[in-house]
Amino acid sequence: MIQVRVVHGKEPNHFLAMFGGRLVIFAGGKAGWGSHQQDEGPGDPYLLQVRGTAAFNTKAEQVVIVALTTVLSLMLPS
Repeated sequence: MIQVRVVHGKEPNHFLAMFGGRLVIFAGGKAGWGSHQQDEGPGDPYLLQVRGTAAFNTKAEQVVIVALTTVLSLMLPS
């Protein structure tokens, strides 16, 4: 068996190609999955950012959800 370390955010195209454009990276590893219910999906709301142009370089990564009012307050001068 051979193991290779792949740094988060630096995944090479040949690594992403193994997942056929279906790699999903959740922050913290689980995105709110409960440990007592095996068949349920994530319980907390989450937002995925999808990047790539083909199956060999596409991945979806969980990003922080920010309310629109927070974003606008950061953009507007006080």
